[in-house]
Amino acid sequence: MGQLSVWKAEKASDLEIQLGVLFLFQIESSFHHPQDQYPPHPPSFATRNNTKIHNLGSLAYLSGPALTFSYFHPFCYRKVYDQYRTILEHRYPSLAVKGENYPPPFFKLKIAEFLGVFKLIIIVLIIAGINLFEFCSIQTPSLWTWTQQNKFYACLMTFFVCNAIEGQLIATGAFEILLNDVPLWSKLETGRIPQPAELFQIIDNHLNMASPQLNFES
Repeated sequence: MGQLSVWKAEKASDLEIQLGVLFLFQIESSFHHPQDQYPPHPPSFATRNNTKIHNLGSLAYLSGPALTFSYFHPFCYRKVYDQYRTILEHRYPSLAVKGENYPPPFFKLKIAEFLGVFKLIIIVLIIAGINLFEFCSIQTPSLWTWTQQNKFYACLMTFFVCNAIEGQLIATGAFEILLNDVPLWSKLETGRIPQPAELFQIIDNHLNMASPQLNFES
């Protein structure tokens, strides 16, 4: 009877760990957003009619300029971009505004991807109770012994510590603004996001120099 109680307790503990890991995987999927998860807003009717002219490069201003916001990770600057997009579309109806993720350095991105896979492997090993140190005839570290005695907390710690490192690796802090691929503002260089009045002045200057006879505010 005592053995049956112990067996039930172990099964209940394993079930809790499995449910916890499923919850972690759900959080993991919410942390990683592919770049195309936030597609550009549908172009206006005028923009759709002038698609061919947009592709002509130097003639892009004749059909309406395109303003691109390249920012770091949706969680950080997505709301800022949305606010700017609303203001700009109201002030410049002919201006096509879109946003995209600013890519982190290639080397750091690959390290972050490796950590993502490494993290999942460690969690699986902890849950399955697989001791790789024994297979390699190496003395088992006390830390691994602790993970086997506290599987749920070990999985949580592994998940959040690795996620924190991944976040630091891919963090760029970028908020770059380009008008038809011409840089207007760089947070990486200035260290700050422009005030609306500053951005309006910069856009007006570029539009007036490119096509002074057109009024893009109407």
